[in-house]
Amino acid sequence: VLAAVAADAGRRLSQVPVLTGGEAADLAVWCDGDAAAEPWAGAVYELIAARVAADADAVAVRSGSVALTYGQLWQRSGVLAGRLVAAGVGVESVVGLCVERGADAVVAALAVWRAGGAYLPLDPEQPADRLSYILTDSGARVLLGHRRCVDILTGAVPTTVWLEDLDLEREHEPMPVVAAEADRAAYVMYTSGSTGRPKGVVVSHGNLVSFLTAMARRPGLSAEDVVLAVTTFGFDIAGLELWLPLLSGAQVVVADRDTVRSPRALAAIIDTAGVSVVQATPATWQMLVEDGWSGSDRLRILCGGEALPSTLAEALVRRSGAVWNMYGPTETTIWSAVDQVSADGPVTLGSPIAGTRWHVLDRAFNEVP
Repeated sequence: VLAAVAADAGRRLSQVPVLTGGEAADLAVWCDGDAAAEPWAGAVYELIAARVAADADAVAVRSGSVALTYGQLWQRSGVLAGRLVAAGVGVESVVGLCVERGADAVVAALAVWRAGGAYLPLDPEQPADRLSYILTDSGARVLLGHRRCVDILTGAVPTTVWLEDLDLEREHEPMPVVAAEADRAAYVMYTSGSTGRPKGVVVSHGNLVSFLTAMARRPGLSAEDVVLAVTTFGFDIAGLELWLPLLSGAQVVVADRDTVRSPRALAAIIDTAGVSVVQATPATWQMLVEDGWSGSDRLRILCGGEALPSTLAEALVRRSGAVWNMYGPTETTIWSAVDQVSADGPVTLGSPIAGTRWHVLDRAFNEVP
């Protein structure tokens, strides 16, 4: 600091560097994450197609009594994609997606991608005014969903495709091949609107693939895993729960709305479905702990969306095989940093994930120690 002031005594205090050259070099290494992102020129559904080709008979999605293999998921999403193309969906089309939690939701979102579009998740439990605003602001021209979910939105867009009207299991219409591009929009996610009107964040396939491949390495996921999806589709972290298992050849179990709300039911499905990975907010984990959930040594816990209290972190470490704290804003594609939590250490944001660069700055945008 003294050297910088002596070299230029006329500079503002806010412009005086407080890092030495060596410290700045150390920070540059830390800021670059744990590894370089893997380059990918295509889209998420191409990686899923590779899993279909590798083992079409493996179970991909389960929900209640429904179980879809990778082959069935691909076939049904292809039929639905053809219907969407016929309804006017094309490259960069935004498609409103208002569906009940379950296997249909995965089929529907994948179909939107295969038709070239980007899905816009709509939570039917949110106020109709908010949903109508989001549909209008996004420019969506097609609405895809269940009648019981979107009755309140009928007439909000020119075209509506009802899943109840389709027999995706028996139809075998050919699906046009839409070339994949990394910079094409994968989904549009609207913010909470807590500081004004909700704002749409567009996430590309390239960014989503970069994120998912980073998560597959750390915290890690394999084809032997079973991931429980508990997050509402209108919250961007649902993207990890739905797509990371399918890129990894694993299973995703989609919990219905009633199960997610009940700590007893949630604990039961973790045990009975052979779940090995669950991602949830601290509020959900706190609900389980307070209900007396004993946990499982085979379970890996991913926790994010809110600050993780140290007392809850300790309780989760005692009840699981591993606990990971996740951090990141919607605009940077779900999570930006991860850290494995220990029983006696502090809860930190960890380090940047692969393909992500962090900078910790002061109010004048100078790097800080």
